[in-house]
Amino acid sequence: MSDPPSNLIKQYTAPSDLTATSLNGATKAQCERWIVLLNDAQGQKIIKKTGRVEELKARLADIYEIDRSAPAPEPVAGLPTMDEGIRQLQWDSWGALGQEWLETADAGRQFLLCPPSAGHPDTVSPGLLQEIATLLSRIDIQSRRPNDFNPSATDFSNEAITTLMKAAEDGRPSAQFQLREIQSRFSYPTQAHPAGSSSYLPNIYPAPASSSHSAPAPHGPIYPPPIYPPPQLPPTSSAFSNEAAFLGNISEEIMALGRADGIREAIAQVKSGRIQVLRDSYGPRTKAEHGMYRKAQVQWESMKNIVSRRERLYTQLTQHFGGNEANFWAFFTIPEANRGRHELRSMRLVVEAISGMEDSLKKERCRVQYHTAGGEYSDVLWKSIWEEKNDWEVWRALGLETYRK
Repeated sequence: MSDPPSNLIKQYTAPSDLTATSLNGATKAQCERWIVLLNDAQGQKIIKKTGRVEELKARLADIYEIDRSAPAPEPVAGLPTMDEGIRQLQWDSWGALGQEWLETADAGRQFLLCPPSAGHPDTVSPGLLQEIATLLSRIDIQSRRPNDFNPSATDFSNEAITTLMKAAEDGRPSAQFQLREIQSRFSYPTQAHPAGSSSYLPNIYPAPASSSHSAPAPHGPIYPPPIYPPPQLPPTSSAFSNEAAFLGNISEEIMALGRADGIREAIAQVKSGRIQVLRDSYGPRTKAEHGMYRKAQVQWESMKNIVSRRERLYTQLTQHFGGNEANFWAFFTIPEANRGRHELRSMRLVVEAISGMEDSLKKERCRVQYHTAGGEYSDVLWKSIWEEKNDWEVWRALGLETYRK
């Protein structure tokens, strides 16, 4: 039966998923589906579904007046939701931070999320205060204040405090009193000693002015309430704490990525660049790829399965379906779920099926019918039987498609 004349073609409306872009990238099975839909809707055989895939594409383009040479329209991107925008900004920030970390580590330097204190009089890190308290609890401080002690001249920079701690440990009274000045100024109020305790620390401040309602100031040195040092804990580094917080955030993101088991979500994660950031930041490097060899980071062990599964899934989309997501979703739609909703197979089941599919196709290609008289495999002979079907479609056509539960 010949195709209808052109003056009868304009009455047909193309399906919503049939565009110039989808038609150019369609397989023969997809073209046949569109032809069947047309013939069934009209109740008669409007166009034939036999022939090569390019012939089917040409018939569909003629019947629906589709210009296959027209450039694909630019996708209209909607405004991102607040959550999507925040999440993307977080990933961009972490990606840049991870790259800075790698460059610092490759250069043999310590990576610090925050630079050392510039010495502002109102900023001394809690970790440094803890180290001061630990030091002062171990040394015997004399009760008399040195003559050369000047509280207003105390330097509060990290570098100066470190020098003072070394001098105090060597027994220099002035350094010891300067550390006590720093501790008194920046520490929280502490409890007094229990009654009966003879321990005390010297007062390094002048006595307050008395009033008519206050008791007269006693003669001699004035001592404030005794102070217990904070509990002795191992000295902590602010850089180490910040690094631990950074790693904690990364762990939370890894867990969030791992919870997404749908193939749509997994493909979106790869396309967003998140998976590549993780591989570049933590995975092993080969000299051929990056100019230098590097072993995987210790965090790679906790994320390599998440990364590799999504990469393998994305390879199926690009290698076997030519990047055509519509055909990809259609193929992995569960047939039993077509009643009212379209449910896709989980990422785990699809990824686990890849090896079985590849093994089945490898055995199929070893059959004599796909080999020349000289015994060599021929892609031409393969396509003479399977035409434009990809490996997944051949696997299904052979009746070998299975997914483990």
